[in-house]
Amino acid sequence: MIISAIIAKLWPLIAALIAAPIIYWRGKHNGKADAHRDTLEKYAKTRKAMDDVETGNDPSAAARWLRERGQQ
Repeated sequence: MIISAIIAKLWPLIAALIAAPIIYWRGKHNGKADAHRDTLEKYAKTRKAMDDVETGNDPSAAARWLRERGQQ
């Protein structure tokens, strides 16, 4: 009887102690997934820009474009 009364009063605290690490882990996991997605999107954008450059058969033009892009 006394134990059930104590549990009835403390269950929100117990639930919070169990939920806090789970919420932290999910946030960390989602942050890593977002960062990875952003990296892939940047790569795709860069790759498309590299593929769209008209350099003809001049390798120095391609190298110059890469140098200029790196300075931005």
